[in-house]
Amino acid sequence: MQRAQPYSPESQEQGEPEMSKRWYCFQLYPQQRHIAERELTRQDFTTFFGQITTGQPLFKGYGFVYLDLTEDHNWPKIRHTRGVIRLLPQHQSTPIPIPEGFVEGLIKKNPISRRDLIPTLEELTKDQIVTITEGPFIHQKAIVLHSYNETVAISFLFHHLQATIYSPRYALKATG
Repeated sequence: MQRAQPYSPESQEQGEPEMSKRWYCFQLYPQQRHIAERELTRQDFTTFFGQITTGQPLFKGYGFVYLDLTEDHNWPKIRHTRGVIRLLPQHQSTPIPIPEGFVEGLIKKNPISRRDLIPTLEELTKDQIVTITEGPFIHQKAIVLHSYNETVAISFLFHHLQATIYSPRYALKATG
């Protein structure tokens, strides 16, 4: 059996025909990342789990899988893989892909330093919508959950992925 090839941003730059392949998000059971990764790889799925340079997961409890829903007819197996709770969003029959460039940006910078996570010295308030101006999440929108000193907790505004990260203020800009 042929194993899934690791995803490489360079492979797309070299013109390999993967135009219909996209990244999708899945939710993990607690403490099951390594089991899910092993089982998905065994089923020939390419996965990505971002990390911070400290070794902590970038999105605790979530992973990404790279596939083409029209050609990878085994993708429903992901839902029944050990360690995986569900593909997102949970209330739809087919998953919705992550915006193009988001996971690819994470892969290029993986592991990501805390300084690169998100950086404005302007006042940010709870429930304020911000745009990320630097780092691997550039141009993504998020909502401020709370801030402490120079660190801000934000939640991304993907309608099917809720992930909270902590970031320095200098890379956030108030939107609207």
